[in-house]
Amino acid sequence: MCSRSLILAVAGLFVGALAAAPALAQFSPPGQQTSIQERIIGVMLPTDENPDPPQPGDQLAAFFDDEIIGLYAFTSDQDDPRSFRIRLFGNDPETEATEGPNVGQAVSFRFFRSLTNTVINAQVIEPGSGQPFNFTFQGSEVPPFDFPDLPIDLVPQRNFNMRLGAASGNGGNGGGGGGDGPNYDVNGDGRVTREDAALVIRIMVGARRGLSEDVIRRADVNGDGTVDSKDVIAIYRHIRGD
Repeated sequence: MCSRSLILAVAGLFVGALAAAPALAQFSPPGQQTSIQERIIGVMLPTDENPDPPQPGDQLAAFFDDEIIGLYAFTSDQDDPRSFRIRLFGNDPETEATEGPNVGQAVSFRFFRSLTNTVINAQVIEPGSGQPFNFTFQGSEVPPFDFPDLPIDLVPQRNFNMRLGAASGNGGNGGGGGGDGPNYDVNGDGRVTREDAALVIRIMVGARRGLSEDVIRRADVNGDGTVDSKDVIAIYRHIRGD
């Protein structure tokens, strides 16, 4: 074989090998999607090293150890290219397998940049202080039903931003506050029914007119200082006898 033919043959093999080599795989959806969930809403913050917003095809993934427990894919039709809404799935204590984190266990985040086929660690940033935050899972059980008359999402959610280039934080750990114990009878009629859950939802959407201060106070069923979907879930779990 002449030198020129040999060079062309080697070049062809090299190009073929490049074409056959798999690209860095994008993140896959969570393998275990349990009823223990929470949602994180925020934006990707610009930095000197990463000033541009995410591009369509980029992804943000949540990891428990090396397992993906949440995934958000950025698209071209979202209003804010930096915004994300990522749902995290935790461990179901009623099963023997470990599907994800328990409440209080650490979760990390990674960003996939499709243009450069690279994965970058993402640091959780607390919106109020702008400081790094040691993120831990704080999800709860989402009941398998909805409210057809009220489009309320029962997945508990928190607001945090992300900054690329770091993985650890030095702030709080995302835990909730304490209380005197749950009081499921929100309307004070001596029973715990769907009406109590409906009152909590009414307060969640801001329809407080005509409600007494006692009812509004009792709507914080779990005593964590916030009236949200966790209180609705607590009522339904109590009704079911969980």
